[in-house]
Amino acid sequence: MTTKIVDVTKQQKGKELPNTFKVIHVEYVNPDTGKTYGDDFTIKRLNIGDIRKVAIRRAELNGALPEDSLDVNVKYMNAMIAHLERAIVKSPEWWTPEEFYDGSILQEVYEEVMSFEESFREAARKRTSGATRDSEKSFSIDMGDASTLVEQKVQTPSELEGI
Repeated sequence: MTTKIVDVTKQQKGKELPNTFKVIHVEYVNPDTGKTYGDDFTIKRLNIGDIRKVAIRRAELNGALPEDSLDVNVKYMNAMIAHLERAIVKSPEWWTPEEFYDGSILQEVYEEVMSFEESFREAARKRTSGATRDSEKSFSIDMGDASTLVEQKVQTPSELEGI
């Protein structure tokens, strides 16, 4: 493995970050040159506005072509780049994904970002699973790579009688 990623959020001195942000330390060894890069990245949980901007950027990177007309690797790379452009709020100078020859660093940072975002969805699922009564249902709205949980109360016929 050429990349190591460690959560260093709690090690940030004098910086109190909201829980929707995380600081990771990335160490990467370029397989072509053997050169080691290491630095901190600040990532954030995407909100609805960010998700919209990711979709627009992804379309731009795809050249406004239908996704089914693109090579699967190009589609995946474009999805990762668009997402990371919004999710990474601070990165080192060497972080220039479109100049990389090795895609492993891009994929590993992307997977770390997605894992961070999934931690919020998992926490929401845990909170709602214990709180949902028989007369309530929740459903998930798929928003592509950055989905979110939305709750909707479903009224039973007996609840509707009182209306």
